[in-house]
Amino acid sequence: MFVIVVVSHRSGMAQRLALLSPIEGLAAQSSSGNVAAGCLPICPPFSTLSQKTYPSAEDTMNNTTTSNNTVDEPCGMEASVMATEICLNDNETVHLPQVEMTLPRYLYVYATFLNVVIFVVGVVGNLMVILVITCMRSMRTRMNYFLLSLSIADVLVLTVCQPSALMVFYSKDQWLIGEFMCKLVPFLEHATLHSSVLTLLAIAVERYRSVRHPLRDFCQEPVGYNSCPVVVSAWLLGGVLSLPFVFYTWLVEEEYYDGSRVVTCRTVTTPPLGSAYVVLLFVVFFVLPMLSMGFIYASIIRKLVRLSHGGDGDAALSASAGAREGRGVVFRSSQSLRSSRSSRVSHVTYRRPCGAAFDRFQKRVLQVRRRVVLMMGAIVCLFFVTQLPFKVVTLWVTFGSSRSKESLGFEAYYNVLSTAQLVTYVNSAGNPIIYALLSHKFRRAFRKLLSRKCCSI
Repeated sequence: MFVIVVVSHRSGMAQRLALLSPIEGLAAQSSSGNVAAGCLPICPPFSTLSQKTYPSAEDTMNNTTTSNNTVDEPCGMEASVMATEICLNDNETVHLPQVEMTLPRYLYVYATFLNVVIFVVGVVGNLMVILVITCMRSMRTRMNYFLLSLSIADVLVLTVCQPSALMVFYSKDQWLIGEFMCKLVPFLEHATLHSSVLTLLAIAVERYRSVRHPLRDFCQEPVGYNSCPVVVSAWLLGGVLSLPFVFYTWLVEEEYYDGSRVVTCRTVTTPPLGSAYVVLLFVVFFVLPMLSMGFIYASIIRKLVRLSHGGDGDAALSASAGAREGRGVVFRSSQSLRSSRSSRVSHVTYRRPCGAAFDRFQKRVLQVRRRVVLMMGAIVCLFFVTQLPFKVVTLWVTFGSSRSKESLGFEAYYNVLSTAQLVTYVNSAGNPIIYALLSHKFRRAFRKLLSRKCCSI
């Protein structure tokens, strides 16, 4: 994950709240105010976490008033303070204990293991979703084209962004894959996130329209091309709003705690602009979509409840179905008929009797609607629940006080960051599992794919 580093023109000092250079960042943080973080930080901003104050040897020898010298312990992947000696007078030497600030082994094990599991499950699951939608004609529906967009975004996050975050975790914040990837990774990470939010919002609107017109999907061709403009627009808008990460991200050489120079990837901006951009992203791509989708799905649930209890359901279904002729109701739909001689689309007209048969058909339509709404509700809940820790940590790093961060301690701070980062990637791996659990069509399609019958359908 990446962070916006805010440079204060007043102090002339890089004020970093995350991914700090262990030497440069300590002095910067001690005099910094609020700074803006654009993404999840990796290295804790501890400027005074374990500062110790000792009397100056020169002041002691001169028997003058003691001044305070502060010994800062650097932060970093394996930051440590070596044993030192302070001469208080000619006959006394104080040996300072060696203080190690290293990440515990369990954090490496847990972070690596969970990252690998999430990566494998997410990539395999989303590739299966992409294959069944692109190969199976029966799966090329309006709804599934939206899900295809989500799966593509998830694959990009898991294959590009997650490995780079794990690389930084192990390489003392050093960026090893060049300037192009330094600009691409944060841009792609935010573009996929923003496009996914807009796609979920479009799905909510589509579900609401579908409930308002219950037989529309049964009376139209199951082709998703009319959803492509919406999907493309979501990607374009998400990409445009993520362009600042391309223009304000570059490689920066910094000094590590052991005196070595390392090349890091930083997104740098000025304090007002950086803070405003963080708040803008939070409101536009989290708060507003969450409230909008909550309202839309609440309206869908109320509509489904009215339909299940009669209400205006019969009128809606009858209007969508067509005209009543004599003792029957005519339903005109399109089916894809495939035989050994022909694979063309044929239009078939069904004549169903009124009364009990129509009621059974109405119940079937409502059951399908409920299952789809349940699946999409689960996807939306998973998205916002997994994004919430990331957003909270981002706002905390942006506007929280230095004391609140330092009070956690080195190990706890890293645990918070690692957990928030992993939970974000859970969203990318969880969607295919939801499809398999809540959709009969996807379960059947996955079985056909695993039995190598996918592209023959």
